Amino acid sequence: MREIGAQITGARAAAVIHETFGHLDAKPGESHKGYFIFINGQHGDMDVVYSDFPTFGEGPGYFNDRGDFIWDLIRNDGPCAAVGIYRFDGEYQLPKRKGSTCFVGKTVCIQKFGED
Repeated sequence: MREIGAQITGARAAAVIHETFGHLDAKPGESHKGYFIFINGQHGDMDVVYSDFPTFGEGPGYFNDRGDFIWDLIRNDGPCAAVGIYRFDGEYQLPKRKGSTCFVGKTVCIQKFGED
């Protein structure tokens, strides 16, 4: 029973966040140029240090899409698997129809840590 309550609470929290901040998300079919800087921390933390996509408000949908994109770069010994600071430069594209969002551009390592 607790699991059901937690699912309902989690779903309601997500709905409230979207209702409150969803207007900040990109519109379907649009493409936005910008960049963000993130870290892949020593203890598994993935944190965005700075993000600048000035043509939309970077709402909760973008926040989730960006987290998924960063995770794809880190997991399974990906190109950003090493502990370090990284920068993505490119575009965030939200498709008109249902489908995955897309980050198109280049991700570079600014600095790695713990490797001699």
